[in-house]
This record gives sequence, C-alpha cells and structure tokens, in this order.
Amino acid sequence: LLAAATAGVYVLIARSHGALGASRNDDWAYYRMSFRLANEGVLELNGWAQMMFVGHAILAWPIVVLFGPDITALQLMVCSVGAVGLWAAHQIVRSFLPRHWSIFATGCLAIGPVYGSLSVSFMTDVPAFTLQSLSLLAGLRALRSANTSVPWFAVSLILGFAAFSIREYSLAAGLSVSCVVIVNAWRRNARYARPFFAMAAGWLAACVSLYVWRSTLSNSIVTSLDLTPRALAGSLRTTWRAAL
Repeated sequence: LLAAATAGVYVLIARSHGALGASRNDDWAYYRMSFRLANEGVLELNGWAQMMFVGHAILAWPIVVLFGPDITALQLMVCSVGAVGLWAAHQIVRSFLPRHWSIFATGCLAIGPVYGSLSVSFMTDVPAFTLQSLSLLAGLRALRSANTSVPWFAVSLILGFAAFSIREYSLAAGLSVSCVVIVNAWRRNARYARPFFAMAAGWLAACVSLYVWRSTLSNSIVTSLDLTPRALAGSLRTTWRAAL
C-alpha cells in the first residue's frame, strides 16, 4: 500500500508540473522506437539508446497496442512497475532487518531524487531496478527452501535475464544469485550443485548471446530490426558464427 501510495504521489507531482504526458530526458527516443515496434513489428535503433533497451521496448509493446502512441500510458506503466520494485526491495531488506528499519531503508530509496524523478517517465532505470529486485527476491526464496528450490532459482534467472535485456548492469542480480546458490549447493554435495551450475551456465550463455547480438546493431546510426521468429533465428545464427 505504501509503495502504491508513493507511486500515486509522484504521478500527482508530475501532473502538477506538466511533466505527465511529456518526454523526459532521453525517453523521447525510446518512445519513437517503442511506438514503431508496436505499430510495425520493427525495432528501429536510432543511435541514441546506448543500453540494451530491447526488453524495455518489448515491455511497452502491449501498452502501446492497447492505448496507442500515448506517452502518459507508458509513464503510468513505468510508475506501476516501479511500485512493484519498491515492494520487492522492501521484501528483500525485511529478510535481514526488523520491520521499522526495512521501512526506513525502502523509504530512503523511495524519496530519493533519482527514483522520484524517473518513476514517472519512460526511462529504463526503474523497470531494470524492479526486475533486479524481483530476481534477488526469487533467489532468496530459492535459498530459503528446505532444499534449494530449482523452480525459484529458474524464476530468478528468468527475471535476471529480463532485467539484463533492459540494461546491461542488471547482469549483477542474476549473477549474484547464481554464485550464492551454486556455492551453497556445492557445500552440501558436489553432485547436488550440477543442475544449478548447468542452469546458470545456460542463463549466462543466453545473456552473452543477447549482448553480442545487440552489439552488432549499435554500429549504425539507424538500424531496422525484423523481430519475427524466423528473422531472429537467422540473426542469432549469424551472430554466433561471427563470435566463434
């Protein structure tokens, strides 16, 4: 409830200052790319987005399909996603601190100028933060099961990959969970750690594949991407051949 209320307050602040429904910082370029992806099925990189960005555009796709090229709808989506991130961050901190200190810690994050200014925008920072927090929270659930939970570990890796698809530094969340889970399982039994190691290796290979593929697109000022399954499969084959 507090996370939702915080999101609502920032929406009201943005509206009172004329920022709700207006481009903020770099997101004017992100709107253009996301609108075209939803309308034409093509992600056009204009040279402005230096981060991974692919996951951000895909996250916005259904919103644009439902509401059209509406800046306000995407800003409210990011704000809602950010509220989930605050909740997840509190759940993580609450696992280690008493309730009053966990609320204090999350409150410091919520009223900080970075989170506040970006929560009602279409910048990539808040969605990446939310997915990282959810990845860490799922990792905690995996570790605190009687036996380290394979399903929760898989959920953590999927969320970590989604975060990485928005911003590269988000790799830290899934990588941290993987290291702790594997070391914890190894201490119990080396054979017990093998499935976790295999899952982490597959996850890391997927992240590297996405990074290499995205890197081949950043050399041009304008690059059009056909995101149909057949075209993506061909791009991945070409990328791996070049890398190998």
